[in-house]
Amino acid sequence: NTEKAGPLLAAQGIFTVADTFALDHGWPKIPILISLGSLVTGTFLAMSILRSTMRMYRHAPDDADPVRMIYAMLMSRMIRFNAALYLTFLSILLLAIAAMSFV
Repeated sequence: NTEKAGPLLAAQGIFTVADTFALDHGWPKIPILISLGSLVTGTFLAMSILRSTMRMYRHAPDDADPVRMIYAMLMSRMIRFNAALYLTFLSILLLAIAAMSFV
């Protein structure tokens, strides 16, 4: 998932620019602000995937099973990536709704 988080962050940056453009040009504020909020939340989730994995081993007890630790880390990252992806999709959908109501 870490190799997917980078392109997702780039897309979120592009849509953040689109949201600020829409705010500056008088598009409906409520969907744009909700869109921007979901983008920021999704960005924080995507950035949390990129943390180092070594911290997990430094704080582990001696009898910890490394396979279970890796599985838990991968599941956590998968859930956060999917949540960030869905929040980004919601943001794009809200931006499209605002664009249709502006026209």
